[in-house]
Amino acid sequence: MKAPRSKPSKTSTSTKTKAFLNRLGFVEMLKPIDKEESAVFILNSHEDLRSIDLETVLFCLRFAENHGVVPKIPTAWWKQVKQKI
Repeated sequence: MKAPRSKPSKTSTSTKTKAFLNRLGFVEMLKPIDKEESAVFILNSHEDLRSIDLETVLFCLRFAENHGVVPKIPTAWWKQVKQKI
């Protein structure tokens, strides 16, 4: 009898390895000009510059929290953040 097959990962191992080895370094933060905009973080990857907005950073933090990678963050903190952005 064959062992049941596990579900395939959405991301291949080689893609995960490349992503791990090609991590970005912090360059600077661009503050929003008005309340309609979000802070944007400039990151470098070898010779290229990339950017990521604050909402995406917070989404990643929440994702990590939900998967046990970082400790539980108090609900009050999340509420304060939501009011700020």
